[in-house]
Amino acid sequence: FDKKGAVRVVDIGKIKGPKTQAGAKIEMPSGKNGVVKINISGDSYDLSEFFDRGKNSSAAAGEAENDWEKTPDVDVNIAVNRLWTNPDVSVTGFAGSARLRNGVGVHEVHMIGNYDHNRSMNLKVDYVPRPNGEWLLSVSSNHAGNTLRFLRIYNDMHGGNLQIEAKKGADGEFIGHAKIRDFSIYNTPVIAKLLTVASFSGMVDLLMGEGLTFSHFDAPFEYRNRQLSLKEAKAFGDVVGITAQGTYDRRFDEVNFHGVIAPAYSLNTMLGKIPLVGNLLVGKDGTVFAANYSATGSVEDAEIDINPLSALSPSSLKDKFNALFGGDGN
Repeated sequence: FDKKGAVRVVDIGKIKGPKTQAGAKIEMPSGKNGVVKINISGDSYDLSEFFDRGKNSSAAAGEAENDWEKTPDVDVNIAVNRLWTNPDVSVTGFAGSARLRNGVGVHEVHMIGNYDHNRSMNLKVDYVPRPNGEWLLSVSSNHAGNTLRFLRIYNDMHGGNLQIEAKKGADGEFIGHAKIRDFSIYNTPVIAKLLTVASFSGMVDLLMGEGLTFSHFDAPFEYRNRQLSLKEAKAFGDVVGITAQGTYDRRFDEVNFHGVIAPAYSLNTMLGKIPLVGNLLVGKDGTVFAANYSATGSVEDAEIDINPLSALSPSSLKDKFNALFGGDGN
């Protein structure tokens, strides 16, 4: 306490829970415009409940986001051997800092760490302010699956090299690009249903078993008010290629996507490269055989629509006569 009896420092020697064993020191500002400083260190710390705030209610989620702007000025530093954000994955050797500012919310973030105490499996996140009310976000990792689970973005991916670059404007909208290489996905309901409706039963077995392997994923995106918009996103590997554009609303866990799905992607594109014949066969998506699809509704049980005629026609003809097949050329 200071001479006037006001609290200046709170020193907590031990914070203990199922996945928490750490200590904390909180330094209170002496003036009205000062910064609260929070330092957490120790063996482990569980932030799962913190990230769970409002996830089961769109209204509560919106209120939670607004709470960030109402927070006083706070600087947070965490250095722990293991940090949890959900029960399934943790970052080891974690060091991170965050600056929260009243009226802004999250102003700056830096995080580094690895997985399973293996320094070759790393994570790096930077979110930094720039002039004119802009922020730059950079996320890089050579284990995309663990990183997406740790960041509470997507749970069903193995491996992969991840790079996300985005800019947040004064209007609060993120505009960026996500790139992932050499990964596999598994047990994803909307993809499983898409493959089932398209009668790609062998791919469904892979998805629900060892996983579907992809060599490339590229997605230009926009994100605002908990809604993710994809433009010309594509993922492809030896087994299948998929394009997508549309929206994913995190408030209601709903999707509204359409695109093209092409089986045996490598074979498809190889046929398109045959001299003389290839140019007559391939379409805008670069494949010979492909089907238009749409996915709308809940992520867990989306309504899937497949245009079967498009799968039976060379893509060049499909492009020219797409209106007859009931598509819109996308």
